[in-house]
Amino acid sequence: MSFIKKYSLLLIPVGIALAAGVVIVLTILTSRSLAKDIAANSLQQARQITSLLRNPISEQQPEVEKIRQDMRANDAKGVVSLATQSTLRELISYRIFPKPTDSSQQVFDEYGQNYRVAVESLVRSMDALEAPSEMEIRSALNESSQTTSGGVGRYGNYSRPGTSAAMRGNDSTRQKMLDAICSKRADAIRVYANRNLFKWYEYWGDFQYAGDKPAVQDCWYSQLAFWIYGDVVDTINQLNAASQNVSSSPVKRLLGVSFREAVDYPKATGRGIYGGVAALGSRRARAGYGDDMYSSRGDSPEYIRYAEGGVLDVETWTGRVCNDDIDVVHFSVGVITSSSAVMSFMKELCSAKQHVYRKGNKEDGVPMTFQHNQIGILKSEVLAVEREAPENANYRYGDEAVVRVDLICEYVFNRSGYDKIKPESIKIQLGQAEPAEGAPGAPSMGRGAIRPGVQPTAPPAKTDMRGRGRDLPGLDI
Repeated sequence: MSFIKKYSLLLIPVGIALAAGVVIVLTILTSRSLAKDIAANSLQQARQITSLLRNPISEQQPEVEKIRQDMRANDAKGVVSLATQSTLRELISYRIFPKPTDSSQQVFDEYGQNYRVAVESLVRSMDALEAPSEMEIRSALNESSQTTSGGVGRYGNYSRPGTSAAMRGNDSTRQKMLDAICSKRADAIRVYANRNLFKWYEYWGDFQYAGDKPAVQDCWYSQLAFWIYGDVVDTINQLNAASQNVSSSPVKRLLGVSFREAVDYPKATGRGIYGGVAALGSRRARAGYGDDMYSSRGDSPEYIRYAEGGVLDVETWTGRVCNDDIDVVHFSVGVITSSSAVMSFMKELCSAKQHVYRKGNKEDGVPMTFQHNQIGILKSEVLAVEREAPENANYRYGDEAVVRVDLICEYVFNRSGYDKIKPESIKIQLGQAEPAEGAPGAPSMGRGAIRPGVQPTAPPAKTDMRGRGRDLPGLDI
């Protein structure tokens, strides 16, 4: 204790000295770290500032950057606008949608007449006729309508009452004459087709008025069908543009376009990628749609709302189904092409095409030219064509090998483009609107017509979907 008392006065100076040492050491260490930080950041920034001072940014740079950003924004708006324009299309009649200008039968009769004229125009644009019919051939050969066929050879060993003895005794002569008749037809056209391949043509020829509501739906579905007919015809015309006849045409024959069943050629069941038309009823039941979705009486396009698909029984592996932005329908198309033109036909079918739109959806509206690209191929099948088969009798396809191409496709409609003309009954079926309470004849609100905001109970989804497509953006116009 005496030692502590003796040296207690030194404790304070010693503590101060130790504290000072610690402070000095920390200062040295901190200064080194600070020096490194200054060298790494402050001096580097100083050099950058010096460089900028030597090369100053232009006063116009903010305006230039704004222009760039505005261009990007305009690009985005342009994509939306193009998607909308794709479904702004010319109409068969401007007196029907979204509701008729009057409810008399005359307005629908006029629509049907205009529709048939439009389909006939499509056929003429292809420079198309069918192969000579048996009646035409008999008339050309001066043969009686009563025939007895021996069933030998490509067209049968014909022996016909009323035929001259020389003709009856020389089948090879008759065959040469028949070939000449059929070849003459093939040389006079570019593709084999006829107006009845478009099923709505025949429907409007036999139209029976049953009230304005079903008639409006018939008009709507046939209008959708006509737009798709037009794209198929445009595809054929584009590929055959340089052709002089069937022999030189890439597309030899149009077999048909259909929405509710396969393009069946020859008529058969249980064959090909479609599986025949007999199973359509079971497919409808399996898809879970209500009967109110099938009120139209023609070959109505079916709105696809589930990935399982619809009556054509093909899965929508693209992921495109009806939603708040788009409507989707499926269709089948069959053609006979040269074997070298299969991929060209598919590519052209899915390419961009031009169409006319009349501003304001008015008959006297200013015509505007837009582009659309709405087709995607979901399923395809290519089959060899047996020229000797009965379904190809009287057809002459040329020397090149030919094949039959069967496709099931999807067609995408942007709602912002055509919702303004969509009939109210169609919107109710799609769940875009609700029927008035207690309204007579209002569609039932089962699975066939979903209430807005209510998620449907979809059928079990298959697990082998290969991708999901991007929905087109919407734009109110």
